[in-house]
Amino acid sequence: NSSNRPVRTRMPGGVGGVRSTRIAPYPDLVNDYCARRIGISSMMSIGELSNRLRAALPARTVTVRGDHDFDPRLRHPGPLRRGAVLVLLRGGPDGPEVLLTRRAATLRLLPGDVVFPGGAIDETDRDDIAAALREASEEVGLPPEAVEVLGRLDPHEGVIGWRLSPVVGLLAQEAALVPCEGEVAAVAWVPLSTLVAGRGRTTVPWGELMRPKHRMPLDHPGPEVSGLTATILLDLLRVLGLPHDA
Repeated sequence: NSSNRPVRTRMPGGVGGVRSTRIAPYPDLVNDYCARRIGISSMMSIGELSNRLRAALPARTVTVRGDHDFDPRLRHPGPLRRGAVLVLLRGGPDGPEVLLTRRAATLRLLPGDVVFPGGAIDETDRDDIAAALREASEEVGLPPEAVEVLGRLDPHEGVIGWRLSPVVGLLAQEAALVPCEGEVAAVAWVPLSTLVAGRGRTTVPWGELMRPKHRMPLDHPGPEVSGLTATILLDLLRVLGLPHDA
């Protein structure tokens, strides 16, 4: 039945200026696997999403997530460097969108990776929220007053030595984003409906052990979202009660 096939449309956008392929929702999404992958935009508006987060985030029991969920031996042995990232959401034509950046290829750490705006928590930062907002301002020119902070997702620890605090925010007013030259190669608002959940976990060697790696490919030929960024996005889906790769 041709009426039950997804409709593909070519639209500009994507991290790094890649033209993205967006998939329009099926007419009937109930218990359909494809609906699990692409149905977020039809499931809730940005208002519904933000209300759900306002209710869920403060009431959560904090669980430290990370590589050690896969294997306890992957817990980093030494002190962890503390960092914060901003998980910024807004409404868009294809439903709720999340802000992602691509790091410059010349950076020593994670060159070319797709990540949230964020970085280390400095001694001058009041807390992790202040750090996330400061980093977003420095990296993409986002004014802190343009963000309504909704709360925090669970902290995430990586075997590479970082403990990240994901600060969830809602874009309260439009702002022109300008990538910081030499640090950020591209900025993109990515619809949550394009993030694929459910088959995203694989493993990579880490010494004598195997380290988990989460991948959440986008529905366009741009770069994948992997590592702690993907794990944080999966936690966001978990909080929202949407399909995820636990």
